[in-house]
Amino acid sequence: NEENTATLMDEFSRIVRTTITSSGAVALVQGAILTITFLIFNIQGAILWGFIATIVSFVPVFGSTLVWVPAVIIQFLLGDYTAAIGILATGLFISVIDNILRPVIQKKVGEIHPFLSLLGIVIGVSLFGLIGIVIGPLLLSYFLLTIEMFSREYLS
Repeated sequence: NEENTATLMDEFSRIVRTTITSSGAVALVQGAILTITFLIFNIQGAILWGFIATIVSFVPVFGSTLVWVPAVIIQFLLGDYTAAIGILATGLFISVIDNILRPVIQKKVGEIHPFLSLLGIVIGVSLFGLIGIVIGPLLLSYFLLTIEMFSREYLS
């Protein structure tokens, strides 16, 4: 019916907005932290590499590791062990931030429970790749919403 269609459309808008907002915020935080770290350790092109880290933060699984792992290896090979360890520690920290910050933002922006958000992302990425970041939570949300609408229409 029209009410259910409107509900599904509202849910679609909410999930997409929330996913884009949270992914963008996490990417900006990761890029900023990595830029500051690279500046502290005098890495040439720190701002460019921070920008690249922001962009690749949208890539599932690898994300900003595509930037900071090579930086750690290069600093290690150059003999700058302090920079290598500092960048490694920062890289591990920003990897953990993704898992903490994204669900918190999604809860605040879209009122999505963090567990459902993470479950949807994990399922979505494993089934659909990068686009699964959006599709996973959306499909999970639609599934739960469909069950709720079915029970309201036919079981009440």
